[in-house]
Amino acid sequence: MIWCSSVIKIMGMTIQIGDNIRIELIQEQHTSSIYQLVDNNIDYLRTWLCFVDKMKTIEFAENFICISMQRNKKENRFDFVNFLTI
Repeated sequence: MIWCSSVIKIMGMTIQIGDNIRIELIQEQHTSSIYQLVDNNIDYLRTWLCFVDKMKTIEFAENFICISMQRNKKENRFDFVNFLTI
């Protein structure tokens, strides 16, 4: 795995939206879930997310998350993941 070790120290932020919805700052632990979600739903997601056609490998997902974490650390853009518990 490729990780930006200097970025990993960023604090984890979770915002609870409701009883079954929360968002979290994107972190390395989300890699597999994001990759699988995109891989399983690429035709649907393509309409809204321009990067999905490039996410052909888990390494692309790792790099995507690393870059997102760097932006989060600089506090110039924040990337979150959404969770819905059913």
